[in-house]
Amino acid sequence: MSETARLRVSKHVRGERWAQRSADPVMNPVDAWADATEIFGHGLDGDEVRYHEHSETVLVRKDDTLVTVIDATTAKRSVRHAIHHFGGGSA
Repeated sequence: MSETARLRVSKHVRGERWAQRSADPVMNPVDAWADATEIFGHGLDGDEVRYHEHSETVLVRKDDTLVTVIDATTAKRSVRHAIHHFGGGSA
């Protein structure tokens, strides 16, 4: 079983947050996670944090669940700095 097949999506993400914060609200957050790149030095609380360039989002996983999604263009400075070398956000 693949990592994304086991990944759950919280009501917080699946509800309005994905539609509000993603540059591609039609995309599935699990697909975005699978295509995203892990980032470090972001200052976020999670087991793993990834940046998805196409949707311009930062996705946060705790255990086996995507718990939140952040609009990379309006994220706090430490997050924008962590994704800056991908071309996302602005440091």
